[in-house]
Amino acid sequence: MGILRTDRVSGLGGARAIKGSVKFTSGGALDIDLDGATIGTGNFTIEAWVFPRSYLTLPNANFILDFRNSNAGYNINVVMYLAYNASTSSYNLYGWTGNAASGITLNAWNHVAIVRESGSEKGFVNGVQKYSASETSNHQYSGSGVNIGNRYASTWGPFDGFISNVRIVKGTAVYTGNFTPSTSPLTNVTNTVNLGLRLNRFADS
Repeated sequence: MGILRTDRVSGLGGARAIKGSVKFTSGGALDIDLDGATIGTGNFTIEAWVFPRSYLTLPNANFILDFRNSNAGYNINVVMYLAYNASTSSYNLYGWTGNAASGITLNAWNHVAIVRESGSEKGFVNGVQKYSASETSNHQYSGSGVNIGNRYASTWGPFDGFISNVRIVKGTAVYTGNFTPSTSPLTNVTNTVNLGLRLNRFADS
């Protein structure tokens, strides 16, 4: 389940440890409603800070975020998940295209972002673009919810660790190339449809 943490978590950075995050364990999830904010075929940005403590191996995955559609039961349209790929011995970030963004580190904070810009999905880890792939799907959101920390109606997608500063932006590719991740809590930029878990994980910044 999602557990709000507002203390400094031992072992997560010492003097610069997080002041607040949500701890995910036991397959729980947080559910949010975007009030029918369908992504469609346009640009979007999904990003978060994540601190994974363990991993699942493909085809299983640790879901950071999962859009669901009530008409389809569950529909992993716009997704963000982590998984270990045994064939490449790497722990990666994945989006809708299934392409791998390498560089995820266990037991450390990682900034992750999935961006679609003009029909191209890009995966970023700690501000570095790791892949670009064609992605023109019409992502429909029926208002039935978005899960953070697990895949809807599934027991094989739990996230084990901490998540902070989840931002969903509809219609804008916030990042189009390499960037330096913010060292302050994320803000409500133009076209933001959700800004969740906006907790100050930068204790002394």
